[in-house]
Amino acid sequence: MSDEVLRLEREAERNVLTAVLGALDRGIPSMVTISGAPGLGQLELLRWLARLAAGQGVRVLWARASPAEHALRYGVVAQLLAPLVPRAREVLAGTEQLPGLAELLRKARTRPTMMIVEDAQWLDPASSVWLQALMRRLPGTRIAMLASTGGTCGDSAGNEYSVTNLVPDGQVNAVELMLSPLSARGVADAIELVFGVPGEPEFCAAALAATGGNPWLLREVLGEFRDRGGQPVTAGVPRLRAIGEAALGEYTTRVVDGLSEEAMSVLRAIAVCGDVLDFPLVCRLAGEPHLHESRIRSIIASSGLTVNSGERLRVRAPVVAARVLESMPGPERAELHARAAELAYRADVRDDDVARILLCAGPIGTQWVVHLLRRSFAAALRNGEDGLAVAYLNRALDEPLDPLSRAKLSFELASVQVARVPVASDRRLTELASTPGPEFAGLRVRAVDAKLSRGDSHWARRVAAEAVLAEHESEKDAMLALYWLSEQTRQDDGEPMVPEMPSLPDHPLDTAQAGARAWQLAASANDLQATRVLARRALRREDSRPLLVMPRLSACRALFLTDDLEEAEVQLNALLADVQREHLRAGTARVLVARAELGMRTGRNDAAERDLAAAERALPLSGWHPNLASYPTSLQLCIDVQYGRLDRARKLAARESPAEGAFSAYFMFARALLALAEGRPVDALDMFRECGRRLLRQNIVNPGLLPWRSVAAGAAAALGHIKEAQRLSLEEWTLAEKWGAPSALGWAEMGFSRLSGEHRVVRAREALRVLRGYRLSPVYTLALLEVAAAELEDGDPAAAPPLLAEAAALATIHRSHWLSARLRELSERAGTKPAAPVSPIWTSLSEPERKVAVMVARGRVNGEIAETLSVTKRTVERRLSCVYRKLGISGREELGALVRSMEGF
Repeated sequence: MSDEVLRLEREAERNVLTAVLGALDRGIPSMVTISGAPGLGQLELLRWLARLAAGQGVRVLWARASPAEHALRYGVVAQLLAPLVPRAREVLAGTEQLPGLAELLRKARTRPTMMIVEDAQWLDPASSVWLQALMRRLPGTRIAMLASTGGTCGDSAGNEYSVTNLVPDGQVNAVELMLSPLSARGVADAIELVFGVPGEPEFCAAALAATGGNPWLLREVLGEFRDRGGQPVTAGVPRLRAIGEAALGEYTTRVVDGLSEEAMSVLRAIAVCGDVLDFPLVCRLAGEPHLHESRIRSIIASSGLTVNSGERLRVRAPVVAARVLESMPGPERAELHARAAELAYRADVRDDDVARILLCAGPIGTQWVVHLLRRSFAAALRNGEDGLAVAYLNRALDEPLDPLSRAKLSFELASVQVARVPVASDRRLTELASTPGPEFAGLRVRAVDAKLSRGDSHWARRVAAEAVLAEHESEKDAMLALYWLSEQTRQDDGEPMVPEMPSLPDHPLDTAQAGARAWQLAASANDLQATRVLARRALRREDSRPLLVMPRLSACRALFLTDDLEEAEVQLNALLADVQREHLRAGTARVLVARAELGMRTGRNDAAERDLAAAERALPLSGWHPNLASYPTSLQLCIDVQYGRLDRARKLAARESPAEGAFSAYFMFARALLALAEGRPVDALDMFRECGRRLLRQNIVNPGLLPWRSVAAGAAAALGHIKEAQRLSLEEWTLAEKWGAPSALGWAEMGFSRLSGEHRVVRAREALRVLRGYRLSPVYTLALLEVAAAELEDGDPAAAPPLLAEAAALATIHRSHWLSARLRELSERAGTKPAAPVSPIWTSLSEPERKVAVMVARGRVNGEIAETLSVTKRTVERRLSCVYRKLGISGREELGALVRSMEGF
């Protein structure tokens, strides 16, 4: 049944061959050529015709040319004459010109004769001359001569059989057949023949793509797929493609064994760069510029291994290129790719095409190579092709480079490798950090900073300490800053001891040290103004110095705690642009997660989630160091709890508890919030205590980072541990008052108010007063609810509704499940509906800004708004930006929710 695949869609050719047989019966000679790629069914047609001719009494003489006998004189003629001429080989070995030809012509007069030459492209030269002589003598004979090729109809020496040129015009029936692959309909018919049932459309399309409609290849692929128990359904497409790729590889090997050396050289060149170089350049690369272009192109195209790409030829698939090139020794293959890359570069081919050729080339040693590979590296990163980008830089390192240039490339490569192979990245950074010489000072510092960005504080602490003791003046200040930053985030006391390091100056002028010192002061809740000054000093741009991520990031996080949130956001955005421009994947992820934390502090959880997702894309969680991996997880866990997505939060909380360290405290805090949401105050209190213990081990006492004391105090009070609750509340209030940041003090006042008895209302109102300047913060919304609760229980119940109304408007922005639940509870107690009249933050908008906000909320686009208000579109955009900034929201969706709450439509 599967042999019938070779006969599909050959009705027209069979009709032509039947006519040739009829002409022979009428005494009209014929010359027929059947050409096409190997496997298109030439042999099947010849066998069919031979059987038909023999059945009608025609003498059939058959010969097959082959590469192995290409040098054997009269090898094909001997096969043809063997049934007619006794001792044919002896006759052919004599001195007679065109031996046996006269005998053939004589015997053909008595009986019609059909002569078939299979694979005529491999005719030996003597047989070629003999057969051409026969073709000139065909008129008046009863001979039909047929030649088939698995390619063009010509031999490897360049002797082409043009029927119209070699036979007398009008005296011989001349036929040229060029076989084509099966159509989509033919492939579908083949599938039904093999499986007995029609194939599904996706399966048929995949079979056509895998085989190109080549009948022989299709038969092999479908047969193996069937023998493995497959059925022609969509689910089997992946396996079909795998079988097709393997079969195409075998087909390629079979075809290239029958190609001449010249054709093979050109095919190899096509495999390397045929899709990017014009054909004359391909022939030049192959070392065969003298070849007749149209002829060699025809031979290559007819091999079935290439497809047309405009005016160019390219190999059908990567497996074809691999098989075509595998017979070349490695050095020759690399040299061919190198020459191809140089030709392509001089021909102004696109960078990425040249770069792909260079990946398989040996070192070239010219400057353009590294420059081009670096450009292609950057382009691949922009396109999200990290693996290709890494390959380009790895290849660039194969070129001869001076030590400093090599080190810079190695750092760049390590910065990207961290996202895919963090172990390799660490190894490169470790080597860079230990590279001696003053010219490598900047790279040594950046290597330590890069590993610290990923979270390896243990390694960074040790290496930075060694560098400080080595007293290289050009890097000593920065290394000391990195030492103290790693010291503040290291895991535990089990780490190896390092010699005692000098402290940071109280007021360092070095920007890296200023960032580290600002974080020290912020973490210890010591001197808010000095912290602010040092953080701003650390964030000054110094283009002459290498980019260090961690000191600047630490300065930004210090500004979190000083409540300079807008300034912190501006600086984080600037830092993000810098690290992305330099492809620092670990640094990018760190900055994005820090910005997510800032988004949570300002109640923009949607924006925070987007930043966390972007951080995961920049550096998958598997690439984060264990010291740091809990940081992004903790933030996402807190967001899930706030949104009421407790099932998702439980999955995150169930992850293995991180090793001790500053960021593991975040994880404990988030798990404690989940425990509270689930009604497990005992577990929550234990986890809050553990959170505090881990922070204190890192000398982090500032309540503005994580208000674990006040939240723990609430849990303790609910369990009846009043003394512990009072102690924790007093401790937080004392630290917050010493520090002086309104957000920290507001949290502390709220915690105190719950335990203040008859002074509860006074303390709650004080918390609200402190937080008045931070209306967009969720803490302010919480303070509104705390004051409303205090008024309902211990103060003036009539004062609660306005507070609840304002809280309702803000809760719309924050989308906090907990805040919304608390709001509903208090509204029910106050006997009011939790609707929102105009909020103070709404009245902060100007009248033109309010008009734009309302129209955006109603779904109007900027152009429509501009036309309605008789202003320019740019004016609308500017007013809308002001609205977003004043309301602390990030987009139209949030604005729509807020306006609907404010205006009641």
